[in-house]
Amino acid sequence: MGRGLKPDFQFFAVTDFDSAWLRANRIKGLLLDMDNTIVPWRGAEVSAAVLAWARELRAGGLKACIVSNSRYPAKVARVGAALGFPYLHRARKPRQGGFRAGRALLGLGPEEVLVVGDQLFTDILGGNRGRMRTCLICPIARPEFIGTTLLRLLERAAGRPPGFQQNGPAITK
Repeated sequence: MGRGLKPDFQFFAVTDFDSAWLRANRIKGLLLDMDNTIVPWRGAEVSAAVLAWARELRAGGLKACIVSNSRYPAKVARVGAALGFPYLHRARKPRQGGFRAGRALLGLGPEEVLVVGDQLFTDILGGNRGRMRTCLICPIARPEFIGTTLLRLLERAAGRPPGFQQNGPAITK
């Protein structure tokens, strides 16, 4: 299991893995970042591909919860309702409170959960600190929040591949 800023898995999009892959890796639930992981930062419209992916997860017996740092509860609620997933806003990642609350909503222990997100310093660091497995996803779109844009420079310094972008082949371990 990765620690610090190192994810256990990397995919270009959440739609690049399914319930069969999750079950094969003994994962029963997901804690999902929202902005630039399942919807663009400035949008709340969930793509048809992500909606189909969420239906497939539920049909496969997987649980998921959106754990977002967003300060906009209406946006998080709209995305959560579209996907049929419970949600938390203002999670304050990488702090552990939001991760613990998300796991509690799912009724799962840390060893059963995969944290999925597009940022090393919030999603991956927080998931690793909580002893969960982590999956780094490529950001869906630009632009990004200015703070995130600055953190991307630190991510590159920490070893995130500069060419890691949407529409390429998946990188898994």
